[in-house]
Amino acid sequence: MIQPNATIGPYRLLHRLASGATSDVYRARLEGEGTEVALKVLARSLTSDREWLQRFQREACLLRRLHHRNT
Repeated sequence: MIQPNATIGPYRLLHRLASGATSDVYRARLEGEGTEVALKVLARSLTSDREWLQRFQREACLLRRLHHRNT
């Protein structure tokens, strides 16, 4: 688990929203903009597994294509 207030790239983690076997989801703020997002972080144990990395990247690509009227 990553500690609150840590940063990942341009995101500052506020708190953990959920945890599962393969990843944790954090509420995060995009520094400089103040935009809040849900940031999913793959479990460290899976970061060297090519199949899991590809699956995680496919999921990210699909989620980027989603649009919601409240965004």
